[in-house]
Amino acid sequence: MTVTLRLEFRKLRRTRLWLTIGTLLAFELAWVTVALTRTFAQHGDIARDSGVVLGQVLQLHGLFGPLLVAIVASRLSALEHEARMVPRLFALNQSRPSLFRAKFATLLLVTLGYTAVGGAWLVGFGAMTGVTAQWKPIGIFVVGLVAANLAPIAIHLLLALVTTRQVVTLGVGILGGVAGTFVSFVPHAVSLAVPWHYYGVVNPVRMVVDDGSLTGFAPVEGIEWTVAVVAAVGAAVFLVALGIYERVARE
Repeated sequence: MTVTLRLEFRKLRRTRLWLTIGTLLAFELAWVTVALTRTFAQHGDIARDSGVVLGQVLQLHGLFGPLLVAIVASRLSALEHEARMVPRLFALNQSRPSLFRAKFATLLLVTLGYTAVGGAWLVGFGAMTGVTAQWKPIGIFVVGLVAANLAPIAIHLLLALVTTRQVVTLGVGILGGVAGTFVSFVPHAVSLAVPWHYYGVVNPVRMVVDDGSLTGFAPVEGIEWTVAVVAAVGAAVFLVALGIYERVARE
């Protein structure tokens, strides 16, 4: 597993994916920053709250998260398809499960790094604009975001490994991103059945609106259970995807 994981990170360097990831992150942060600046200007001090920042981030990351996962998964797996590396790895006693787990771990670490850099930027931006960091909801947000990534990573990785056309994985990523933007328009139970909605359902705070005006924020009741359900579903999807890949790869 350790050897395979190191190989995956070498592939990241070879494909120059860091440039693509950095560009996507910069674009998302620029969008969030502009949106927050406009919100602060429109609603004044009431909007200078961690809830606004978290809500804005999750709304946009519902679009960018699936794209990030799809891009990295497709490029990591493209090397195997192009160079026919999978048979060679199996000849070197690298099993199918270890290959899938290594790629899954690589994708998860990439998304963690993406979240860490973006989070550091937003904490700094919030400090400069008078937003007081509320660490409990921020902590729930980070854990929830990790949990929300599990199912999309497994799905996109499976698609990237079993299909030779990157457009399939990227297309599903785009559709997943679009689906993620509609999370606030569907019932909560429906969102829990759509993995690309998970970025939105792990939001630990909700807006309080009175007569169409923002009056404050309140914690979402039972958010810890929601995050736990999202994590459990993600783990189940990972196991199912791993089993499917093993069967397909043997054919």
